[in-house]
Amino acid sequence: MDEVPTLPLTENEYTKLLEHCADFSSDRAKKLHGRVQLMRHSGLAIRDAVTLERNERDRAQSEVERLDAALAALGNLDGTNRVRVGGQTRRHLSAVRHRISLAQKKRWALSKAKATKKHWSQLPQNKARVLEMVRKMNRARRAA
Repeated sequence: MDEVPTLPLTENEYTKLLEHCADFSSDRAKKLHGRVQLMRHSGLAIRDAVTLERNERDRAQSEVERLDAALAALGNLDGTNRVRVGGQTRRHLSAVRHRISLAQKKRWALSKAKATKKHWSQLPQNKARVLEMVRKMNRARRAA
């Protein structure tokens, strides 16, 4: 079942559609006008544009703001100690850079500790048990 692709509106059709939006009450006309523009510029079908929820838009907006804050916190990644805050460039104090460095070293140490977890046979409390198992295997070899 192949669908025939829907062609975009021509400029004339788009203008007529926007003119007919004014036929509704002012509040509804604004919403409809916005949805038609959303459909035109985003490529969404009108049924998809209508079903977009305001809270989804708000969630996306808050995520963009969170990412902007994270990028601002990172600052330049070119090795300088400059950070942009509210349009101004500031420098981190050496004490702040030192605290950031210590926090990162702590994170690295934690991830390294998880990555280099020892096998149970290498733990000190199991050493006697492992040696006894090796001795039994050697005795069994000699006996065979």
